[in-house]
Amino acid sequence: MSSNPNNQPWIITIVLALISAITAITVARINNSSNQPTPTPTSSNQPTPTPTPTNQPTVSPNVPIIYLIDNSGSMGKCSILDNQGKCVKDAEKPYKVDNAKSAVLQKIDPQLSGADLIDRKIGLVEFGNWQDYGDPNIKNLQGEAKSILQCRAVETRVEPELNNRDKIKQELEKIKPNDDGVTPIAYAINYVLKNVLDVDIDNINVSAQIVLITDGEPNCDNEGQMGLCGTISVLKASTVALEPWFVDIIGHKIKTKKEENEFEQCAKKHPKFVTYHGNMTTRDELFNKLDCVSSYPGQCKPF
Repeated sequence: MSSNPNNQPWIITIVLALISAITAITVARINNSSNQPTPTPTSSNQPTPTPTPTNQPTVSPNVPIIYLIDNSGSMGKCSILDNQGKCVKDAEKPYKVDNAKSAVLQKIDPQLSGADLIDRKIGLVEFGNWQDYGDPNIKNLQGEAKSILQCRAVETRVEPELNNRDKIKQELEKIKPNDDGVTPIAYAINYVLKNVLDVDIDNINVSAQIVLITDGEPNCDNEGQMGLCGTISVLKASTVALEPWFVDIIGHKIKTKKEENEFEQCAKKHPKFVTYHGNMTTRDELFNKLDCVSSYPGQCKPF
């Protein structure tokens, strides 16, 4: 028995409706897929986030920090000498003392890297430039008498205080490279403890960090056999503070390994009081080491 042709149109209508519905569903799925955000590809060239330091300072956060800047002749206009031993002025710019000033200035600026020093007292001491702040009688003296007074050329630029960055900036500007001057490091450290931190040298009960920037070993003959390490030994024996003072020595463009020997030997002999951080040959190296030493006292690796 054959189908009635008059009944077929309704079947066609149902088929067409099913096709239309399937088509609509497919289109909707395609549109929905195209609207999804494209995932960002992972690239090996993406910068790695800086990890949070785990080496926390071993000293109290309120321990004052004193920046002790060497401004002897070799840090300034006498960094290079001619065959007759005279200064070749302007041969090396910026001078080493300029790099030291620049590094300290950058470190204390809270907008750059000094935010971690906001709660610490900061002081600034300069030594070696006897022509600016030495005994006025030096120019009239000769020989040993002159040498003794040159070796006492130390100047407190800024007393250690809170919120004194503007004052330190002003005083840093006043430090000018000079063309003469010895390097009385031992005397300068003794001076900081006695005159800046105002302690009894025979009964030292103070916690403090002294950051020394220098280009060479102490060379004051009148300090005799005591020298830097002998001075540290005496001061150490007089120290009664549970959390004592200590000196971070940062070398900058030291010419020979021999000149570093006294720093290295003293650091080995008195590791709780002296750390020698090596010889920084560029201004950026100097700042990076100064940044680490200032932010993580007692924790920054020497080399």
